[in-house]
Amino acid sequence: MKKRNNGLVIFIFVLLIIACLGCGTIGLLADKNKGKETEKEETENKNYQVTYRYYLDGNAVGEMIKQEYLENNDPEFEGAQTKTAKYAFEKYDCTKGVKGTWDEEKWEFVPELTANTTCRLYFIKNIHNMTVKVNNGKLPNNETEQKYDIEINKDMTIKIVPTEGYVYDKTSGVNCTNNAKAEFNEETNDLKISNVTKDNTVCSIGFKISDLKVEVRAANGSVETDSKTISYGGTVTVKVTPSDNYTFDSVNCTNGQTGTYNIGNQTLTVTGVTKDTVCNVQFRPLKYKVTLEIANGTLINGYNSPQEVNEGGTATFGISANTGYKLTDAELTCDGASYHFENGVVSVFNVTQDTSCKITLKASE
Repeated sequence: MKKRNNGLVIFIFVLLIIACLGCGTIGLLADKNKGKETEKEETENKNYQVTYRYYLDGNAVGEMIKQEYLENNDPEFEGAQTKTAKYAFEKYDCTKGVKGTWDEEKWEFVPELTANTTCRLYFIKNIHNMTVKVNNGKLPNNETEQKYDIEINKDMTIKIVPTEGYVYDKTSGVNCTNNAKAEFNEETNDLKISNVTKDNTVCSIGFKISDLKVEVRAANGSVETDSKTISYGGTVTVKVTPSDNYTFDSVNCTNGQTGTYNIGNQTLTVTGVTKDTVCNVQFRPLKYKVTLEIANGTLINGYNSPQEVNEGGTATFGISANTGYKLTDAELTCDGASYHFENGVVSVFNVTQDTSCKITLKASE
């Protein structure tokens, strides 16, 4: 009976040993399989694929953007130069939630891969080229067209010299492509351009020949048309008629303009007009000379010969007789005017032209 019990104990002990060995083997196999799975996952992580797509200013390009720099002379420091990067990284967008960072110094994108992904990298140009065109004017290069490089989000001011006699055409204004903006200052002739965000932007500005105003005024006369508009450098002719018994005296125009009056056809002509002007035409009363010749006498002090009188006016001469001559029964003649002599006074009236008169005093009895 004792021997039988001992055999049972040994049998149970052997079974326990076998069970322990089996569990150890199973655990060892499980650990081994788990290690293989971890190694497999790490291997697969290292083999994740990333596909890149590149965009510049919103447009797809075939390859990675390479950074370049534009050197400019620094206006604040003579001889110094500054560098401006032509491109800037804007943003990225990767599928399957993959994240990453942009390394500015190395100029590359560093993804944190957790799956196969496609990453879109977006770049923008810091500097764009544009062209400015001018109609009837000159740019700083003394031409009508000039190319410029302009930084994004910055303005550029360009001096424009209009052709002589031309002014800014407000009707057409300044027109720019690609949504660029521009405005022109007529006082300083500066063209300010902004919001240039794309290459090949073109801004066009035009000038038209200036319209000038010529005003005509008349003193002692009448004007057929008192105001005319004319293009720069043109000629204006205006009918200007003197009042009755008046004749042309002078013409003066403002702002350095020159007017010429033709008495024959009674017209004022202003040539080569370059500025707005006001021309004043002056007419004076018609005047004629009346000359008196005296035989056997002299003019009294205070009278003179010849005299100037207005058309239709009267000239008066006071005379005295020489010794031995008298003031009565004198002989008086005048050419082209009426006359009268009485009490030593010669009157020549209704003068309409230059007139010569002669009076001869008779000897006393």
